[in-house]
Amino acid sequence: MLWKLGFLKGLYKNKYLIFLDQSLLSVITFGSILALSKMASVNVFSSFVITYSYSYFIFIFCTFFLSAPMLIFLSKKWQKQESNYLLTTLLLNLLLNLFFSLICFFFLKKQIDEVSFFLFFMLSFSMTFFDILKKFIFSSKTVDVIYGLAATIILNVIFFSALFIFRNTLSLSTILNTYWIAFCAGNLFLILSITYKQVFRLNSLSHIEEICIFTKQVIQVHFKYSKWIILGGIAFWGYSQGVYILAKSCGISDFNIGKVRTIQNLLGVFNILLISLENHYTPIFANKATQTNLIGLTTIVIRIIKENYKKVLILFILSIPLGLLFYDMMYGEKYGNGTTIFLLFLLVQLFLIGIRPFSIALKSIENTVPFFVSHLIAVISLIIVLPVLIYFESSYTLPLAILIANFVYVLYIAAHYYLRIKKSLVQ
Repeated sequence: MLWKLGFLKGLYKNKYLIFLDQSLLSVITFGSILALSKMASVNVFSSFVITYSYSYFIFIFCTFFLSAPMLIFLSKKWQKQESNYLLTTLLLNLLLNLFFSLICFFFLKKQIDEVSFFLFFMLSFSMTFFDILKKFIFSSKTVDVIYGLAATIILNVIFFSALFIFRNTLSLSTILNTYWIAFCAGNLFLILSITYKQVFRLNSLSHIEEICIFTKQVIQVHFKYSKWIILGGIAFWGYSQGVYILAKSCGISDFNIGKVRTIQNLLGVFNILLISLENHYTPIFANKATQTNLIGLTTIVIRIIKENYKKVLILFILSIPLGLLFYDMMYGEKYGNGTTIFLLFLLVQLFLIGIRPFSIALKSIENTVPFFVSHLIAVISLIIVLPVLIYFESSYTLPLAILIANFVYVLYIAAHYYLRIKKSLVQ
C-alpha cells in the first residue's frame, strides 16, 4: 500500500511540474514577443516576425514528426532502446533542420537582407532540439521531470536577462543570438542531465546496417502516426504565421505587420484556455467514446457549453477593458490606437473557443482528417482574401484576412460535425 501511495504521489508531483514547465515555456512564447515589440524598433521587430515565421514552419514540422510521436512511442515501442531512439531522433532533427533551413533561407534572404544563415539555422535547430529533449524526459522513466523544469528556468533567465542588457541596442542579429544561446544553454543542461542518468548507451546498434534499419523503422512509424497532423499543422502555420511572410511580399508596411503581430500575440493568452479545455476534456471524451457514438458525445458537448458559456463570456467581456488598457500603456505610443484590431482578434478567439468542444468530440472518435481539410481550406481562403483586401485598400487588411481564415476553419468543422450527426440519425 505504501508503494502505491508513493507512486500516486510521484504522478501528482510530475503532473504539477509539467504544468509549471509548460507555463514557463508560455512565458518564452508570448512574453518574448511582448518584450521585443516594446523594446525593438519597428523595422527590427518586423524583420524578426518574418524570420521567426519561417523558423516556426520548421519547428512545426519537426515537432509533429519527431517530438510529438515520442510521447507515445518511447514507452509503447522503444522503451528498452531509448538511447538509440533519442540519438536517432536528434540526428533526424539535425538533417531536417539543415534541409528546411536551406530552402526557407533562400526565400527569407529575398525579404530580409541582414539575416545570416547560421543565425537562422540555429534559431530553429536549438528550439527543436530543446523540444525533443523535453519530450524525451516527459516520456522516459529514467530522467526525472525536475531536470526539464530546471532547463526551462535556465532558458528563461538567460533569455530575458540578455534582452534587458541589450534593450537599447536590439538588432535582428542580437535577438537571434539571444534565442539560440538561451536555448542551447537549456539543451546543454538537459544533455548533461541525461548523460548523468546514463541514458546514452551504445548497446544494440553496432553496425551501420542495423543503424539504417532502426532509423528507417523510426521514420516509418512516426510518418504513419503524424502525416495528417503535419499537413494540418503546416496549413495552420500558413494562416497564423505564414500570413506575415505573404504580407511582406505584398508590400504591407513594417509598421502594420508589427502592430498586428503584437495584438495577435497579446490575445494569444487565450490559447492557455484552449489548451486547458483540450487537456481536461479530451480524456473524458475519449473514455465516453468507447461507450457511445457522436450523438451521445453531443449531449456532453451541449452540457459543457451550458455549464461554461457564462464564465467564458464574462472572461471575454473583462478582457476588453483590461487588454486595451495594457495595450495603450505598453504600445499605444509606438503603434497608436489598436481597438478595432483587438476586437477582431478577440472575435477570432471566441470562434476558436466555441468550436473547441466539438473538435474534441471529433478527435475522441479518431476523426482527424477534417482538421487537415479545414486548415487547408482556411489557408487557401487567406491567400485569396489578402490580395483582394489590399486591392481595395482596407485599413485592416491583415486582421480581417486572419479573421476570415479562422472563420472558414470553424465553419468547416461545424458543418462536418452537423453532417456526421445527421448521417448517424439517418442510420
